[in-house]
Amino acid sequence: MTENKRFERIYADVDVFCRDHNAKGVSQLIEREDYDRIVDLLNELSDENKHYKSIFFELVETALTDKSCRELYCKGILDIFNKANSLNQAREMIKEHLE
Repeated sequence: MTENKRFERIYADVDVFCRDHNAKGVSQLIEREDYDRIVDLLNELSDENKHYKSIFFELVETALTDKSCRELYCKGILDIFNKANSLNQAREMIKEHLE
């Protein structure tokens, strides 16, 4: 059974042309022998994104379920509200942490 990849070449006999907006006209920037390698690289990047996405969800789950993470988060929020003079100021302080 073959693994389905996100990207594949569909026209093996067609040249790939790219437009360079800094140059006049259209030119072939990719050599024919590089086509398969480029498709392989796109698939590697797609797989890498899946890997990082799974790590992100694992971190979020830990943050939501781990007691020490929850306590640290709550202490940070309480600290912001203790320093703020109003809800609007607290909201702005939280936004600053997100930037």
